[in-house]
Amino acid sequence: MYSINPQLWTSIFAVPSEIVDKHIKLAGALQIKALLWIIRHNGEEFDENDIAKAVGYSADDVKDALQYWIQNSVLSVDGKIVHQEEKTETKTEVAEKPKKKKESKLLVYSQEQRPTNDQIAARCDESEEIKFLFNETQVKLGRTIGYDSMSNLLMLHDHYGLPVEVILMLVEYCKSVHKTSMSYITTVGRDWAEKEIDTLEKADEMIESLSRKNETWKQLCSLTGISNSVPTKKQIEYLDVWQNEWKMSLDMMHLAYEEMANHTTKLSFPYMNKVLQNWYENSITTPEAVEADKRMRAEAISATETSEASYDIDEYMQKVLNTPLEYKK
Repeated sequence: MYSINPQLWTSIFAVPSEIVDKHIKLAGALQIKALLWIIRHNGEEFDENDIAKAVGYSADDVKDALQYWIQNSVLSVDGKIVHQEEKTETKTEVAEKPKKKKESKLLVYSQEQRPTNDQIAARCDESEEIKFLFNETQVKLGRTIGYDSMSNLLMLHDHYGLPVEVILMLVEYCKSVHKTSMSYITTVGRDWAEKEIDTLEKADEMIESLSRKNETWKQLCSLTGISNSVPTKKQIEYLDVWQNEWKMSLDMMHLAYEEMANHTTKLSFPYMNKVLQNWYENSITTPEAVEADKRMRAEAISATETSEASYDIDEYMQKVLNTPLEYKK
């Protein structure tokens, strides 16, 4: 039997019973720590930085952890309490619905109606795999994940159909490129789902492809001075076309960047894309071919200008020779 040291009861503060009864199983370590600190200092003025300093986490991690308590109407923000409308079905309603194949154990959500805390807790109770997903994600990211993160991970699995092992590979990849925000992980996860990256083999191939693009991006940044450490989704799409469809080398991409820089002060991948597309359509695939094309165009322009200048001189001489002289008195 465990009990609190009696000597510690000289200074106490109250904790609502519902926090222990309802949330002790679902809330993470940081979420519990942050809330206990807030309860201990209730009524005082503080912010995420004060809590972060006390519990030993970053302010961003603390802010994410507090979202759990805000979503569950435990914490108020500027005096306002978020009342979450839970649209759960009664056992009778569930029983009356016809069972669906392959989806009988899944909760189906829309982007507008994400899983509630009760639904997340239910999935953890019925599935060790989901519980493992949450715990392993926390280990990989090195931080406690809150309601927003859990709901996004659950949607990637239940709604978008990504297996747990694929989601964990996705999290590991995002960590390797230093993009560990849940919004980024979710965006990439949806993209994988649309491309049917639903096995470890497909995920491995996708990561290898993304790694090649990231390496090309790093080299391009080194040559051009582009400051983005990681390409955006749209930039990756451009790289994919340039590298895999048009078979353009890094040198050609660099030349396209220089062409763009000569005509605009802002970084424009659409402009670079037009340059590379023009070269591709004209079978110009090497820097030497680019230079040869420039010389040919310069010679054509020079010949045109010379021809026009010659014509103008001939016309002037004809006017001079054929116009009678007039003498003024």
